Amino acid sequence: MVKSLGFGLIVMFAIYLIMWALQGSSFGGYVSDLFIKRGWVPYVLTLLFGWSFGILFLKWQQLRKQRLAMVLDVLPYQIAEQIEPATTHQFLSHIAELPKRLQGSFIVNRVRRGLEHFRVRQSNPEVASMMSSQSEIDASAIQSSYTLIKVFCWAIPILGFIGTVLGISVAIAAFDGDIDASADTAKLMKSIKGVTGGLGIAFDTTLLALVMSIIVSIPASALQKSEEDLLNSIDQYCNENLLKRLDDGGLTAGAEGADLSQVLSALGEGDWASKQSVILEKFAETQRKMQEIQIEQLAALRQRLGSLDKEFHEAVEKIEKDTSISINQSVQRMERYFEGLHDGIGALNRVLKELGEKQVVIKKKWF
Repeated sequence: MVKSLGFGLIVMFAIYLIMWALQGSSFGGYVSDLFIKRGWVPYVLTLLFGWSFGILFLKWQQLRKQRLAMVLDVLPYQIAEQIEPATTHQFLSHIAELPKRLQGSFIVNRVRRGLEHFRVRQSNPEVASMMSSQSEIDASAIQSSYTLIKVFCWAIPILGFIGTVLGISVAIAAFDGDIDASADTAKLMKSIKGVTGGLGIAFDTTLLALVMSIIVSIPASALQKSEEDLLNSIDQYCNENLLKRLDDGGLTAGAEGADLSQVLSALGEGDWASKQSVILEKFAETQRKMQEIQIEQLAALRQRLGSLDKEFHEAVEKIEKDTSISINQSVQRMERYFEGLHDGIGALNRVLKELGEKQVVIKKKWF
């Protein structure tokens, strides 16, 4: 950050020296005015422009160093064709003797980590997994190193638009002050000059920002593509010269490795009858272990199904109980309703019977 910022200040100073030298000339007068006579925005744009090229220059130097490291013979065949746990220290010693300025390169770092992991774990699949993870870490580091460049590529056009807004504001302010004195030709011409000057700031800062953004984006994209190609080359080198040459003896860590080792040692000595008996014993033991695991899994599954069956029956019984209670309550309410209806109908029949042939006269009362 500090180095690239210093580089950016040097670039900014050099650009403005050239612009001041071209000021007033017929060839570069307009270009110099873009940098000098358009407010404070071009100064900030030039600083970000130089800072971006400082970052790109330093990354280009690092890329040259990474490509130089690709020429090194990191895993020489003179030491051994196959890389075994017993010979890893020889390869690591050879890597330690490489030039100091190339020790931190991607390829040297990845091969060293792979050898150290293989010396400890002694497993080809684990080394392959570790190498894949390291490849993702390197790719992420390359991607994150362009964050500031992307911010500058975003900020430069935004600053250009800010210059546009400032220029339009200046133009409106210059014309608005003398709009009532439009009859005065001198004041009107002065206002028009202010308007054109403000519009010049508006459009010129946007033009300068867009041009700078394009000039920064093109080499940044090309450099990022080159670094990604370099990582692909490192992945290919590790696959061809490291992973293919690793030899863990065909053994894996754990109890399975111990059983296989016992079988292989038995195959190397004694007669074929004893060899066959050892293999059959190991096979039978493996079968018994698998059968025990299956029995345990079936028991757990049966227990789970039993608990689920119990929960299901309890849920069904609860539903039946709730449904029965609800139906009984509904029946009771209907019985009470019909009893009330029956009593009402009986009372109406008695009234009608008492009336008989009597006439009911309703007198109208006037108020």
